[in-house]
Amino acid sequence: MIALLFPGQGAQYVGMGQTLAQRFPVIKARFQEADQFFSYTGHSLIKIMGQGPLETLMQTQWAQPALFTLSCGLFDVVYQHCLLSGFSIGWVAGHSLGEYSALYAAGCFSFQEGLLHIKARCQAMAEVQDGTMAAILKLPISEIYPLLECYGQGQVELANDNCPGQVVISGKKEGVQRILGYAQSKGARCVPLQVSGPFHSSFMAPAAEKFAHYLQSVTFASPSIPIITNVSGAVQKDPDCIKNQLIQHLSLPVRWRESLQTLHALGAKYYLELGAGSVITGLVRKTLDSVYATSLGDLSLLEDWMHSTEIPSVRAMQNL
Repeated sequence: MIALLFPGQGAQYVGMGQTLAQRFPVIKARFQEADQFFSYTGHSLIKIMGQGPLETLMQTQWAQPALFTLSCGLFDVVYQHCLLSGFSIGWVAGHSLGEYSALYAAGCFSFQEGLLHIKARCQAMAEVQDGTMAAILKLPISEIYPLLECYGQGQVELANDNCPGQVVISGKKEGVQRILGYAQSKGARCVPLQVSGPFHSSFMAPAAEKFAHYLQSVTFASPSIPIITNVSGAVQKDPDCIKNQLIQHLSLPVRWRESLQTLHALGAKYYLELGAGSVITGLVRKTLDSVYATSLGDLSLLEDWMHSTEIPSVRAMQNL
């Protein structure tokens, strides 16, 4: 069965989704809806996505709705194709912000409601700007925890467990730099992330509190497609539980590796990434063996997949 996966913040790039919107009216319609939604700002989301500048698109307030809009439009196309072709969608999951795209795909809320949720989330996240994040590559997570315990000094926490040999840390700038120095001395490759705060750490507690106040008046529908959530790394069915986890989501780690392992244990063999770039596809291939994974965020890849008579075999994936 198919698992649909949705990327999070960091996957955005200038020009994202432009050829897809020209080819598929439903994606173009999503772009126009989102553009109209944010027209009160005096800026055009479509223009920022298509023309930049990159510095503007990288800002949380624009990156998050841009990624959500493209992912939802892609889901609309893929879902209709699956219905017509007899393919069965077994599960959905999204990385960090991508969880909102997954919840849209699962029918927990409408596209317009999703834009409202993301707007509120961005406003809440703007409450905390004193901090940063960084990726640590080529170092087992078993060696990360001792570094945080010994040298973090309460300033740094694990934010993402993405795949074997790739984690993200989050916290105060001086603490993150200190941990990166020790990690590099152990042979790790370290990549500072261009973010505006210490996301997915306890330092985001003020943002979580503000977002919780917003969600008090929000109702989610039960998911029509099983969703694996970041906070639990497991299937969640209760809409109130999902809503509570979105609050926790701001200040707790993304358990992405565990989420992929859960999908694999449930029987997912085909993983389709719907959104900008192909980062999630890479994480799948580094985490799971003998599965098919591909991104459909490029027009040629999406059209090739839609024109195939069946889901490509595992052997075809291995030959990519």
